[in-house]
Amino acid sequence: MIDMHTHMLFGVDDGSESLEESIKAIKEGFALGFNTFVLTPHYIDETTYTSNVKANQKKHTILKKALNEKQIDVNIILANEVMFNENITSLLDDKEIKQLTNTNYLIMEIPRVSIINNFKNVIDNLMFENIIPIIVHPERCYYFNSNIDIIKELVNKGTIIQVNTGSIAGKHGKTASKVAKYLLKNNLVHLLATDSHHSYNALELKKAYKFVRRIGGNKLWETLFTKNPQLILDNQKPVLPNRKALKHEK
Repeated sequence: MIDMHTHMLFGVDDGSESLEESIKAIKEGFALGFNTFVLTPHYIDETTYTSNVKANQKKHTILKKALNEKQIDVNIILANEVMFNENITSLLDDKEIKQLTNTNYLIMEIPRVSIINNFKNVIDNLMFENIIPIIVHPERCYYFNSNIDIIKELVNKGTIIQVNTGSIAGKHGKTASKVAKYLLKNNLVHLLATDSHHSYNALELKKAYKFVRRIGGNKLWETLFTKNPQLILDNQKPVLPNRKALKHEK
C-alpha cells in the first residue's frame, strides 16, 4: 500500500520530532502493509511551518540513508501539504513549496473553520497552469462539510479528493466521520491516507478498512490505497471508483 499523506519528515512541523521517531513510525507503517510513504510537511504561510524545499530535501536524504542502513525496504517520496493561499504559484517558483515529486500534483489543505475567499478562482488558475490540486481531508473543513456540492464541483473539474482513515474511524468527531463516509458512499473520493504524524494507529486503520470493505469490498480499498496512489505517482489520472461496481467485481 501507498500512504499519500504523512508527517514523517522529522523536525519541520507538528509531526515527527526526530530521525529516530520517523524511523520507528515508518517501521510501524511497514508492518501494517505500507511500502511507500509520501512525506508531506506542512507549509503554512506566516507561521513557523515554512521549511522550504532545500531544507526538506536535506532531511529527506538523511532519512532515506538511515532507512537504507537499517535495511528497511521502503520508498519515501517528498512533497508538501500546502495551506491554501492565493500565492501558490509564486511559492512554487521560489522553491518554497514542492509538488509531489515528478508529477503535476500539489497536495493542499484548506483552513478548517475559516471562510475562504477566492477559492474557486485559485483552483481554476492552478488547473490552467496544469497544477492539479489534491485536496486533503475535506471532511474536516467547515467550508466543505457545510456544502458538499463544492466537493462535487471540484471532482468534476478534475481535482483529486483524499479522505483520512482517522476521520472514518471517528478520530475527528462525528461530523468529519459522517462526511467522510458520505463522500465514500457517493463515489467522491480518489484516495485514502492516514495523515500520520508521530505513529501509526492500527485500530483506526482497521476501523476504516471494515467500513470501506463493507461498502465497496477489498477492490475499493485497493483502489484508494494502492491503484490510485500509484497512478498519481506515475503522473497519471486516477480513477473515481464506483463502490457498488467494485463490490461485485471478482
